[in-house]
Amino acid sequence: MTPMEKAWAVLKMPVYDTGIPGIQFVTQGENENWSQDKNLHGGLPGVWMKEGKTFDSSQREIPHERDLEDIAEITNMTPNQFLQETGTDEMVDDDYYKNLMQRAIQGENMRFVMPRADYEFTDSPVGHDGRHRMQALRDLGYGNLPVPVFRQ
Repeated sequence: MTPMEKAWAVLKMPVYDTGIPGIQFVTQGENENWSQDKNLHGGLPGVWMKEGKTFDSSQREIPHERDLEDIAEITNMTPNQFLQETGTDEMVDDDYYKNLMQRAIQGENMRFVMPRADYEFTDSPVGHDGRHRMQALRDLGYGNLPVPVFRQ
């Protein structure tokens, strides 16, 4: 790998700070396989979960920048804006992600799959991945803080 390629890899690093201590969002990079990271949360096959099916970590839906760069971009959006755009119909109000994010804020090593708002995402009837993560941020008092999301 040339020095320029190394520099570019760092610039394109798939870990994004959110501005919230301990909360980082990730995308699937060229050299990382986040699906095997036990400290990564989110990106689970929602339809399967709703039907009570099981899955393993290799089946996560993790946005890959190279696959999406022509149709989507990483932009900033507040959790309130994300939830308004994607809707909250059929959401189960539990504290799963809220508890995980509280632990991350307190210093536990974990990351979260970057939320995604696009209408080509077929795993969700409302064209999203990340409502529960964004709801948790809102419930923790960060509803008006812009965070990185993939958006079409």
